[in-house]
Amino acid sequence: EKSGYLVFMVPVRPIGVVLSKLLFTALTALVAMALFGTAAYLDFRYLINRMNVDPDVVNQINMVLRFGLNDNHALAMHFVAGVGFAYGNSVALPFEKQFYCGGASSMRGWQARTLGPGYSPMSDFYQLPSQTGNFKLEADLEYRFPMFWKLEGALFAEAGNVWSLDRRLSGEDAARERPSLGSIAGDWGLGLRVNLDFILLRLDAGFKVYEPSREAGHRWLGPKGWFSSNGFAIHFGVGYPF
Repeated sequence: EKSGYLVFMVPVRPIGVVLSKLLFTALTALVAMALFGTAAYLDFRYLINRMNVDPDVVNQINMVLRFGLNDNHALAMHFVAGVGFAYGNSVALPFEKQFYCGGASSMRGWQARTLGPGYSPMSDFYQLPSQTGNFKLEADLEYRFPMFWKLEGALFAEAGNVWSLDRRLSGEDAARERPSLGSIAGDWGLGLRVNLDFILLRLDAGFKVYEPSREAGHRWLGPKGWFSSNGFAIHFGVGYPF
């Protein structure tokens, strides 16, 4: 499994730094998606079998940008793009190598592994949540601000999902699990943090705004839906989510 973290500095005026980082992030994401998309349509099974290498190829780009608005306020952005394929004798990625959304650091309106793939509803086949896919896109935006004493607050919004690029999918399964704009989930939320300098304790409440697994016409949730039994999620964590 490969993961890349990009950090860069540009010695220009503050507005130039912001624009440069945003442009670099966008270009890098476009290049990465183009490479991943090309790899998806190439068949390397014969080569992999002859070379005796790991039959599972997983690539992920994980970018975090943080802008200090002043000494105490900050705006943090997080972008993840990942794709994985099975080659050789493997027909699917092992469960532990697949991507998922939800949890304390990813799409906080959902519990871990309860979102996706695509429009798919929660499966009741397994006792524990196991909604995963081999393709993931996610973008997070979080505004962090001080409150009083050691307490800090946060306001965040997130969009993303996981999907399946399995060529064996067809019919309704393909329409439900393949990538599409309409299956990008969204949430927002509030966070409370206790910053003790040597450790930061975090409590986040995420509320679903757009739930792709619902029936068409009922996917957008308002305040009434946010506080329903399946409209929000509470997470406890240590350290910032990104």
